[in-house]
Amino acid sequence: MNEQDVSGTKRQLRRTVKTLSIELRSLLCDWDPLGVMGEPSSPRDEYDCLLSPLLRRVLDGESDEALIDYLSVELEDHFGVDAASHEIPAFVQRVRTWHKSLNPGC
Repeated sequence: MNEQDVSGTKRQLRRTVKTLSIELRSLLCDWDPLGVMGEPSSPRDEYDCLLSPLLRRVLDGESDEALIDYLSVELEDHFGVDAASHEIPAFVQRVRTWHKSLNPGC
């Protein structure tokens, strides 16, 4: 692979990651475990700290239980809210449905 091909591949990968991040951000904002997205002035980046770690875990094929554990710890330790009251398993299923829609054959 020549330098131009590598450069093009890197650009495509960056675009793909950016698109996936935008879509996952939308899912996180729709879930809105802090209940802050109802305000028009709410920052759309409220949950960005979850984006890369969650995307990596999903793409790496981590189990639902591992995703639930990760989100539970983040909600409790980082955001300071009770994870049990935020329907994390249902959110993980929405993320799985989204991920499967990206790869219909999987």
